[in-house]
Amino acid sequence: MKSIMRVIAIAGLDRARGVYAAVFIAAFLSRLAVVQRGEFTPWWDGIGWGYADLWIGGATALAFEGSPAGLHFATEGLVYVPLLALVFKLFGLSTGMEVWSFVLIAVAASVALMATATVHLITGRIAGGVVAGAFVIFDPVLEWFGLNGWSDAFTFLGVATTFLIFFACARRPTRVRLVLLGVSLAFLALGHATWTWPALAWAILAWPLLANRQWFDRAEPVGDSRGNSLRFAIPLVAFLVCMLAVNWYLVGAGLADEGNLAPVFSSDVNNQRSLITRLDPDVEWATWEPADTIRTFVFKVPGLFPSLFSDLVGQQITGAIPLSAWLLLVMGVAVLVLALAQGRPRLSGWAVLGPALFAVLALALNPVENAAVVILLAVLAAAWVYMQVARAILAIVAPLALILVVFLPVITQFRHSNAVIFALLIIAGAAIDGALARWSIYRPGEGRDGALIARLATLATATTLVIVVVVGALQAVTAAQFRLGEERYLTWLGAVMGPGDALLTSGDVNPWRVQELIGRPIAYDVENGGRLLVTGTNSEWGRRVAEVTAAPATTGDVLRVLAGDGRLWFYRPGETVDVKRFAPRLAGENQALSFLSLIPVATYPADDSRAALAVGDPIEILEEPPSVPSQTGRG
Repeated sequence: MKSIMRVIAIAGLDRARGVYAAVFIAAFLSRLAVVQRGEFTPWWDGIGWGYADLWIGGATALAFEGSPAGLHFATEGLVYVPLLALVFKLFGLSTGMEVWSFVLIAVAASVALMATATVHLITGRIAGGVVAGAFVIFDPVLEWFGLNGWSDAFTFLGVATTFLIFFACARRPTRVRLVLLGVSLAFLALGHATWTWPALAWAILAWPLLANRQWFDRAEPVGDSRGNSLRFAIPLVAFLVCMLAVNWYLVGAGLADEGNLAPVFSSDVNNQRSLITRLDPDVEWATWEPADTIRTFVFKVPGLFPSLFSDLVGQQITGAIPLSAWLLLVMGVAVLVLALAQGRPRLSGWAVLGPALFAVLALALNPVENAAVVILLAVLAAAWVYMQVARAILAIVAPLALILVVFLPVITQFRHSNAVIFALLIIAGAAIDGALARWSIYRPGEGRDGALIARLATLATATTLVIVVVVGALQAVTAAQFRLGEERYLTWLGAVMGPGDALLTSGDVNPWRVQELIGRPIAYDVENGGRLLVTGTNSEWGRRVAEVTAAPATTGDVLRVLAGDGRLWFYRPGETVDVKRFAPRLAGENQALSFLSLIPVATYPADDSRAALAVGDPIEILEEPPSVPSQTGRG
């Protein structure tokens, strides 16, 4: 045991900086592997929705044409688009997209780092922070939307940053930290319209929570603030100043709808229409008024709330957390240790409110059908009683959760609800550290048992760090080998193709790199509309493959123009000789799904399971195209 502890100390894993570095490296390597494999990239979302085109188009217009049209709040481009445009301006389109990949990887890794740092700031211990960081690393939603070119990458960063700054203010509320909290909340709200009102609520709640920091055990004294409570309004003021400044710019630049003088506070009007018309069939889209929203919220939403809440927690919270059952178990045990250590608590009105509310929600649900939901509610009720910091976190996240529940039928998606998961991970990490600290009540730290527990906790923390780093490294090495193998295959394929040929590709490739290796025109993502034609001479984004011929055109027309006097070929990473068909969709008229045959022309010398696949004749037509997965988890 002593030798192991000595190794841990030498590696620095018993100190915060060493832990931070390990968490960041593990997260960076894990996300790097995903991008290297092409599963998610800033131009590929893994499915083929193609929504990244919206932000890429806005960024290219801003970078190369000076057009601010992409800076539209309703399209979530106020934060993402300017940053991407700056990268394009510095590096160009193709190189800029690769640079942006690494930016998003670093942003995603920073979210894991901030989760660890936030728990460490709350508790002064590191074990719980490592657990929270590890769960962030393996979070599939953070991986998906953090790397796929949607604006949510910076929303995730905004959530993590704001939590960290908030607790930094709770420990020592300097004016600089208070201002940064308001700016961070504005960054969060401006980056994603879902956060407009929850961020405002957070800024308001920060005033009383920071003015009276008795709920935070590690709060440092800053003098008598009882007569100076106005200083804790600084986050709210800074938030409003930032929001109004951006609002002034949008109105002045003509980027708001005509007659809309408050675009940053009114972007959800159509979402309201959609929600209300769905919840109340008597309300029509054209005749909707704000009064209809109020009436529906008062009379219809309460009856639907238990079912919607159960769906949100069951499908998008517990259902989206990897190893959620184990997390609930560990969190429950940690809270139980806290309860045993504290004994019978002094129950204030605030302490009783939480369990009462959770009990009402639990009674409204079917405990058999919603076991995970009920268990989570029970654990959170106990955490509310025995962890004052959990009360603050739950109060902060409650406005967002309420909005997500209400809008679940229309717009709530995993990328929106992930902030709730992040808050739960912070509570779980704080509970683990709190349980380890409270253990001294039964096992004094100076005693033999207490020292053993401390060493075991350090060993478990270091082991977790080693595991996540090794897993990330193995993933990154495997992905690099895969990418190198694909580049060798493409170099060979280019030698097989004729001088007048063209290559059709799937969406999970780097079209600029493929074109560089092949030296032929590249029709990118042909199965989802043919989103880009790369010839080696064009640098703009948005030249769709169908533009090679005059509209209206069919997919067949587009393919004939692409082929010219040569042949068409198809490439998908890892595609084997056994694949006999694919389905290009290059024209808007294509409601049916037409399959084209794939003909193996030459066997790849390095792997006889692969071949150069030439495009052949149509072989099958389906009248209905296949459906794509939903983002909501509701089908």
